[in-house]
Amino acid sequence: MKNVKQLIDSFPYTKFGTMTEDIYTLTDKRYSKPVQKIRSARPRVCLREDILPDIRAALDNPEYKVAADAFREYIAEEYDGILGAPEMNFLNRKGYHNFYPRGLAIIEAKALQYQLSGEAQYGYEAIYALFNFIDTLNIQYIASDGCREHGYTMFIAAEVFDWCHDLFTREQRLALIAAVETRLCAGLVGDPSFTQIEEYKLKMEIGFPPVRQSGINGHGAEAQLMRDYLSFSIAIYEDNPSWWELCAGRLQDDYIPFRADYLKTGLYPQGTSYMAHRFYSDLYSAWLYICGTGENPYTNIEDVITSVFAMELPDGFSVFACGDGPTIGNINRYRHVSLISASVTRNPLHWACAKAAGAFSLSEVGHTCITAASFLIFVSGGSPTVADRYKYLPVQLYNGHHLGLLTSRARWYDPSAPAVQMKIGVKSTFGHDHGDGGTFQIYYKGMLAHAAGLYDYSSHYQTHFYHACTIAHNGLLFFDPARLKPDSDVLAEKW
Repeated sequence: MKNVKQLIDSFPYTKFGTMTEDIYTLTDKRYSKPVQKIRSARPRVCLREDILPDIRAALDNPEYKVAADAFREYIAEEYDGILGAPEMNFLNRKGYHNFYPRGLAIIEAKALQYQLSGEAQYGYEAIYALFNFIDTLNIQYIASDGCREHGYTMFIAAEVFDWCHDLFTREQRLALIAAVETRLCAGLVGDPSFTQIEEYKLKMEIGFPPVRQSGINGHGAEAQLMRDYLSFSIAIYEDNPSWWELCAGRLQDDYIPFRADYLKTGLYPQGTSYMAHRFYSDLYSAWLYICGTGENPYTNIEDVITSVFAMELPDGFSVFACGDGPTIGNINRYRHVSLISASVTRNPLHWACAKAAGAFSLSEVGHTCITAASFLIFVSGGSPTVADRYKYLPVQLYNGHHLGLLTSRARWYDPSAPAVQMKIGVKSTFGHDHGDGGTFQIYYKGMLAHAAGLYDYSSHYQTHFYHACTIAHNGLLFFDPARLKPDSDVLAEKW
């Protein structure tokens, strides 16, 4: 692509409108002033200048060849970011849209290559493609949650804004803020008639400003605030500090205290089966805080991956699972969260768990994947992996506090060893958590006792009346007629 800078300079930025000077003026809610201070130095969104030499070294490490090869392929590819017309179920993602995740991986890689090489052409290509991508993105509807695609595009925009900051003019920076606000955050998807659920009609379910939904469970506890809004607020701080004040203020008041409580258990509360998606967001926010402010606001976050892999079954590739999802988990599901956790904690055991889950062969595209560029960032500085993770994983583990979960096995290294799990469970976060307090699971050469049912989607009657209920688990259920009458309107409607 020749004369990219000329194309950037002639781009019609006025089509995006103007940014809101102070997004606090759009809401009556007020949050505490953020304790953490954003570093003035750049880069600071998922990246720091001191790790750039380590990323260059990672590109030549044969253990990271899959991601390195993909990265080089991306930076060599000519890509203008212009998306085609929307199609039904485009790229097998249900809906009517033109969202192209590989395009965002290319844009991200070119922006990172500018940081690594100092060659402005890569940065200009990333900026131009990003503006075109946002301008031509057309999501009429995606499954139930287009906030994931809109939010991921905002996250990549945050990286480009930060990593290529010195290549933008002030006019272009303000135009990108306006583009993110008007095209990705505020308003409705292209055709909201696809769904009757009001929040699914929004581009970002958490809203603009991001004050809707809960930080405990649901889509509000995913990447929307903890990765997407947070990263962009860090990137644009000097041009619009109100984003950081609102986003970090809400995280500080509504999200971090709750996580301080549930992380005392050493485990994520939405079930081991669903944590692969939602704990990903917790970890990403920790990484963003570390790079953007120099501080990690979360305590005990380092215990979670150890707990998950301590639940590994003797077959060597499954784990005890709870919550919505498959009744037997696969350690491969935790390749993303174990890799990010290893980067956040620098724990050699977590590096070993990530390797066992297949994380070192990662180079994926999508809103909750590890792209080639992000992989190289996470492994920068090396991956000091213990040779044998079983030497450091406990034979018995008790996750206390409100969870009361005991996982016990006879021994490691033996596929014929029995393993059991028992849960007291005195508190639930609902959502993808189950009514499985006072239940157990038993494994011996296969699952002998485990949860039943099948997760389809969260509002399915089978989930509400069987899969998530005590009846589908190995526990005693005492029927209280006062709580639910057999001929209630709810049962009549669902059954």
